[in-house]
Amino acid sequence: MKYNTKKRRIKKALIKSVLINSLLLISTLVIVNWTVESYETAEISWKAPRYLPKNEYRNDLTVEEQIRAIAKEHAFPYTDFLIRLAVCESSLNPNAVGDNGFSRGLYQIHKGYHAVSDEDAFDIRFSTEFTMEKILQGKQHLWSCDKMIKNKTLAEVKKMRGL
Repeated sequence: MKYNTKKRRIKKALIKSVLINSLLLISTLVIVNWTVESYETAEISWKAPRYLPKNEYRNDLTVEEQIRAIAKEHAFPYTDFLIRLAVCESSLNPNAVGDNGFSRGLYQIHKGYHAVSDEDAFDIRFSTEFTMEKILQGKQHLWSCDKMIKNKTLAEVKKMRGL
């Protein structure tokens, strides 16, 4: 009796292991295929991988104007919230560093929570698109300023940050 029970447990564990490995393989293949399609069509969508090629900087625009332009390209519905978040998190400084070097860029993207390189975190376009994606996923709570700025105007947030 004990032998059959032990044999069943081993069989269940083996089946579980095979299923998990199969799912990992399938998800990897889907991601690779998805990446190739994204680059071939050269379209930026909210489901595209986070490591899409970055566009050139717009040196003729302020940081706030660049954020507005990027949000407009994507028809992002919460542009004002996005700018208030950047003001609160970094005072619109794309080179800001906080949390002992763990949070970087306009939106203070944290190394411990997001697999984002320093280069990407400090890039205005990448960090803005990354943050827009997270907001659309309902994950704005990842930013500490989320609750502070929810019911404030841009002028109030700028005043709060001394801008």
